Formats: sequence, structure tokens, C-alpha cells
Amino acid sequence: MDESFADKFVAMNGYGVEFATGMKVFEAEAHSFGAKGAIDKIPVIGQIFALNYIMESTFNTIMTGEPHPALTSRINSQISILEEELNRPGISDRTRAIIKNDIKDIKEQTEALDKLMHKDINFKSSHYKYYILAFNRWITEIQPRGDIRELFMSKVKDNKSIMDTLEKNAKKAEELANKFNKKFK
Repeated sequence: MDESFADKFVAMNGYGVEFATGMKVFEAEAHSFGAKGAIDKIPVIGQIFALNYIMESTFNTIMTGEPHPALTSRINSQISILEEELNRPGISDRTRAIIKNDIKDIKEQTEALDKLMHKDINFKSSHYKYYILAFNRWITEIQPRGDIRELFMSKVKDNKSIMDTLEKNAKKAEELANKFNKKFK
């Protein structure tokens, strides 16, 4: 829940594009350093290591309760909270335009990075990263909301309740500030 909200918080504060771009690059480059970078160039060996990584990450996610949702799910949760924010009554036209632009930019930047990485990391040139990224893409496509944990978390705290809580807390903070200001006038 904390990781999902943290991703949404980033987007709600105007950094969704930067987050999505950074995470996409990180996902691809994290498997390029050290021995993994060398293994990526070796047929069969790279594929064996990729299979080991896939099995290990699947087991770790299921058995350890890994809190980080899949990347696609993280990006989708950012878009969904911004779409929910568009439904808030009373937001200005300027704010509405900024939010719509952020949604558009997140989608465009992630799509552009996906195309770029797909050209750079392909079946013929990569024997490790290609399989890991393909697995990550496949596993998020078959799960609801890109990650089953995100579906479960939405049952605990959905976007509307997050927005309602933030609104309620903002009103409480404003009331408290007004009381404080009256007291010290």
C-alpha cells in the first residue's frame, strides 16, 4: 500500500513523467552492470541466468510480499490517480490542463522509451535482459491492473478514498491554521 501511494503521490505533485521515465530506464539498465552485462552477450548462459532471475523474482514476490508493484502497474496507478483528480469538483481550468498534460506526457514518454528499448534490446542481441523485460511485460499484461497486489490494495484504499482523505486533511489543516492565526493576532 505504501509503495502504491508513494507512486501516486509523486504524480499528484507533478513528477509523474520524471518518475515514469526514470523507472523505465532503471528497469532496462539495472540488468546491464557487472556480470549481468557480460552474461547478456553469451547465448544459452544468458538465457539460463534469465530463467533463474524469473523464477527467483516470482518466488520472492509470492513468498516475501515484495512491496514494490510491477513497473507497468506503478505507472498505471499514477495515471489513475491523476484521472481521479480530474473528477474533483472545483479544480481550476489551469490545474485541469496541467493534469491532462501530465497524463499525456506520462503515456507518451513511456511509449517512446518502450520503442527505444525494444530497438536496443532485442532477441538477437540480448540473451539476458531481453527475456527479463519480456517476462516483466508479459506478467503485467496477464494480471489485473498490471499487478494483482495493486488490485488488492485498491480494495483497501481506492483512488476516490485517497482523494477524499487528502481533501479532508487539507480542510483540517486550514481550520487549525485559522485557529492558530486567531489566537496569536
